[in-house]
Amino acid sequence: MGRSHRHPKEDLVPTYKKASVIVGFIITVQIILLISYNLLHEEKVETLSFQNSVNNEHIPQHFVKELTEREEEKKLKKNKLLASTPSPTIHIRALIQNQIAALCIFHEDHSFERRALIRGFYSNSKAKDIDVFFVINKPERNYEKLIDTEQRHYKDLIILDVEEKSGGKTLELFSYMARKYGIESAKQYQFVMKTEDDSLVLLNRLSRYLKKLKKKEVYGGVMMRANDQSYWSQYMQGRGYFLSWDLVKWISTSQFAREHNKGYEDANVGRWLVNYGLPKNEWISAPGFIDARTKPLSEETILIHPIKDPKQWILLALDAKRKKLLD
Repeated sequence: MGRSHRHPKEDLVPTYKKASVIVGFIITVQIILLISYNLLHEEKVETLSFQNSVNNEHIPQHFVKELTEREEEKKLKKNKLLASTPSPTIHIRALIQNQIAALCIFHEDHSFERRALIRGFYSNSKAKDIDVFFVINKPERNYEKLIDTEQRHYKDLIILDVEEKSGGKTLELFSYMARKYGIESAKQYQFVMKTEDDSLVLLNRLSRYLKKLKKKEVYGGVMMRANDQSYWSQYMQGRGYFLSWDLVKWISTSQFAREHNKGYEDANVGRWLVNYGLPKNEWISAPGFIDARTKPLSEETILIHPIKDPKQWILLALDAKRKKLLD
């Protein structure tokens, strides 16, 4: 910080000591100026303070000239150093945690035991570039304190301001993600995946699969094909589908999505993306999203659905571990 200097008038003394005081004053000011000059480098003393000091008429001009020349030399060295230093933006960007995906599990507020089971499974995953969230609607009053405690402990709940039966949960999720993990966030995602609590996802395999995909205009999952030609004739099944971040952002601000947010939500997502202009032939039919009732686990498995019974969940998790599908 800049330092103010005392004016000579503040140190007025009797006349008989005037000569010695002036000499002492000049020496003192010179010492103060040297200290201030050093602080310019160490503490970034303001330029104005320095200029006010060296312009003092009591300081010998040769000393002022020397100080000024040294000051200019310091500025020149500082400018060269700044020019050779990488932009601070690079350092800031390096601090951003860029995750491959956020896995968002649609869940009911009161399903504490099932949430604990699922959380325990995912907490042992080696895929550290995928974050797992439980997405719940605004909880009922008798669950509020429990959920507040759970959130403070685990910090993995996304609580949407949506009533359980009012619909619009998917749109609100994408809007929430876009707001919270936008360009200014310290954590960002390349994909957002929506799934249900009766789907088991092998995170390490999902991570490897997503890393192979392009990072824009991606909509993938298991295609649902209806017999008619209505807007829900093609969309990704609710068991699990993923969108690249650019599509999540677009949906979050789309007036069309706001105006067409009634009815079956997973089908609405397909409708929104048709409006966006993403051709259906570019939608991705993801491999390894299997039906647990008809297919066994294999090397290609990424997602298993449906798993209604907690015992079945545990058995499938153990089977995946036995087959080394969690590595």
